[in-house]
Amino acid sequence: MVRPRRIEVTDGIYHVMNRFVGGQKFFRRDADVELFLHHLSDAADRLGVRILVFCCMPNHFHAVVHTRRANLSTFLQKYSTNFAREMNRRLNRVGHLFQGRHRSKLIDGEDYFYAVIAYVLLNPVRAGMVKWCDDYKWSSLSARIKVRKRSLLDIKTLLAEYPDLGRSRAGFVDWLNGLDVEGNRATVCADGSQFLMGVDSRREILRRVNRRKSERRPPQEARRLDWRPELYDADDIDRWIAAGNISGWAGGRTWRDGERIKEHFRWWCYRELSQMTYEGIRRRRKLSRHTVVSMAIRRIRSDRLKLKWVLNNVRSIKAKIQPTKSGTNV
Repeated sequence: MVRPRRIEVTDGIYHVMNRFVGGQKFFRRDADVELFLHHLSDAADRLGVRILVFCCMPNHFHAVVHTRRANLSTFLQKYSTNFAREMNRRLNRVGHLFQGRHRSKLIDGEDYFYAVIAYVLLNPVRAGMVKWCDDYKWSSLSARIKVRKRSLLDIKTLLAEYPDLGRSRAGFVDWLNGLDVEGNRATVCADGSQFLMGVDSRREILRRVNRRKSERRPPQEARRLDWRPELYDADDIDRWIAAGNISGWAGGRTWRDGERIKEHFRWWCYRELSQMTYEGIRRRRKLSRHTVVSMAIRRIRSDRLKLKWVLNNVRSIKAKIQPTKSGTNV
């Protein structure tokens, strides 16, 4: 089954969560949580993401993040790769750290935003780990966390930006502790879809996603015909080379064999002027494997003298052979 496309919008607020593989409890010490927050906030700083609140449970985490650009997937991939690598090294293990893809719910609506903020910070109360949410050691309400990054908002900054949450930290905590925990959970989990929002907002986001899909570049076969400024017929290239129009090679002993020079140049022209795949070149020239072609072309690109010689001959081809197709270069 194909997993659903992640909804990404500019200036969006998301509820993000994930669980460790097998439900294992990898958050065991303050140092583990600080390592997680270090990589999370470092990626956030680089990509213009803000972490409004977070809560790290022993086997999973929740966070509410604000993305200024439509780059949630990039942010999640960047932080999780670095964190998993470092955490595996600490635990002397290999393999996946997280159970699966990060879940993300786009928050659209003031009431739902406040409900999610409460849901994240009340997780330890709901799990029976503490009686009051501010007693938990690994959340935005804790003073034990030593990570201080610009993207990791403290409660004072959060309340300054969203004053309806409370005028002070004490008032905010009293509001959280006075909530019905199960009622809050039912509000947040009322819809199992990827995002919760009004009908109009959902339609608008899906319209934008579908528009991006329609604007994507076509697949490789279509690009070969329609997205290149000039394309030349492979048969014309063969005839031009067979007529002996290639200038002599004077680059040293590397290409002493004239026939090999000619053949490598032919492959280059197939690739660059006809946009033929390596596999297509292999079939056309009846070679044993396509890696022979890719290695030869790579060697040409890495050698200045060879590349200069090839490009001089390519100019001759373009001057004497008419392209078979013109298109728009994007």
